[in-house]
Amino acid sequence: MNQLTDAIKQRIRYHMGYANISPMIAMINGVARPQQTSFLIDVALENVLADTIPYVMRIVQQMDSIEDEIGEARAYLAVEKVDTIVLRGAERGYTHTDLLEREYVRWSNRLADILGCPKYPFAARFNGSSTGGGVNARIVG
Repeated sequence: MNQLTDAIKQRIRYHMGYANISPMIAMINGVARPQQTSFLIDVALENVLADTIPYVMRIVQQMDSIEDEIGEARAYLAVEKVDTIVLRGAERGYTHTDLLEREYVRWSNRLADILGCPKYPFAARFNGSSTGGGVNARIVG
């Protein structure tokens, strides 16, 4: 039997980019529209195997922690260099928050994999990332 509380389901929906609204209506380009893929996450959350719940919770806790770190990293946005310390990724133009965002997307992919459903494709947090959502598929030719 599924033992995910409503509060945990809300956190999972949030981390997967789904709106936490009722009924399942979202604003898309300024127009209220039903979230066409919402049923996928809802069905997944109702059918998570009991033995899988600890793994799901571990991923959600990682994502909560990363999100907290992103908030804390704002204090360092003005810092470019401290003495001889060079932040990882700086040579490629990445900030600390960029790297945390990439880590967040990585964990969201794991959550999507374990739940067997996609992240919400219109979620701004995943659009534009190399492993994020969006509705346009990259075509290599």
